[in-house]
Order: sequence, then C-alpha cells, then structure tokens
Amino acid sequence: MLELNCVRCHNDDKAKGGLRMHTFDALIEGGDIEEAVVPGDPTASEMLVRLHLRTIDEGVMPQKGRALEPEEVATLEA
Repeated sequence: MLELNCVRCHNDDKAKGGLRMHTFDALIEGGDIEEAVVPGDPTASEMLVRLHLRTIDEGVMPQKGRALEPEEVATLEA
C-alpha cells in the first residue's frame, strides 16, 4: 500500500519533506517536521493525520494519485 501510494515521492532519491518511506527504519526516522509514525499512537503519527485530511486540505497525502480507502487507512492505524 505504501509502495503504491507514497514511496514515489518519499524515497532515497526524492524525499519530500525529508521523509523517506522506502524502508521501515526510514519511515520511523521521520521527516523534517514531525514523526511520520509513532508506533501505538495513531493520533501522534503525522502520516495518519495527513491521510485523514480532506482532498481539498493543505498537507493532504497523497498529493498526487488516488486517496487511500478508509479500509487501507484503518489497516495502517491497527
């Protein structure tokens, strides 16, 4: 899911916002502003906060491509 929707903009070659998501360790390391993922605390995980934004909101992810389905977001929150 992350490979299809996130890694094209968050990888070693193109780390938008300083965030790399091509490996688990890179994802946990976070980006320029916030921790992308806080294990066990979805409300503190910036990635999940941005996935819940509306498509018209600033900072919504993914910016390009299809939005994740609610079931996909729920999987990431689990």
